[in-house]
Formats: sequence, C-alpha cells, structure tokens
Amino acid sequence: MITFAPTVLKEQIIIVEMGDDRFEELIDKKILREFIENKANNQSKQYYNFIDEMQMVKYFEGTIISLNSHSNYDVYIAGNNSKFCFYYKLFILQ
Repeated sequence: MITFAPTVLKEQIIIVEMGDDRFEELIDKKILREFIENKANNQSKQYYNFIDEMQMVKYFEGTIISLNSHSNYDVYIAGNNSKFCFYYKLFILQ
C-alpha cells in the first residue's frame, strides 16, 4: 500500500485504471491528458498521477512526455510489460 505524508491531500492523488470501463473515454490520449490537467489544476500543489494499463492509450508515449513536462506532476505508470518493452524500444529508436 502506498502512503503519503499527512500534507498530501486526497485531491492531489489521481488514479486512472484504463482497464476499468469507467475510464473508457480516456483511451483517447488528448482526453486523458485534459482529464488529468483539469484535476491537477493548482500550480502550487504537487500531484501524484497513477495510470494503470497505460498501453491501452494509442500513442501513449507522447501523453507521458506531456504530463511529465509539468513540474508539479509525478507520473507513475503500470501495465503489460511486454507491450511496454516493445513500445519503449520503438520510442527510443525513433
């Protein structure tokens, strides 16, 4: 279980489980980015973004780079390792 310092508020933790059909519309990379940016809208706070099954988002690499460019975001991704390794190799080779 992940624990945070008492100063981290629940609103600063954003969890997206792409395998859960409640998040189905977020498979579009732009909608996912906008969803997170709308929830993490206070530049003076640090946000912790957890995205599971990120490989379900087409061209997710650009989304990760875009989210990671925010200095007040920590981005944690998880998913099917075989797809991540394949995409990672393609991404690095480009």
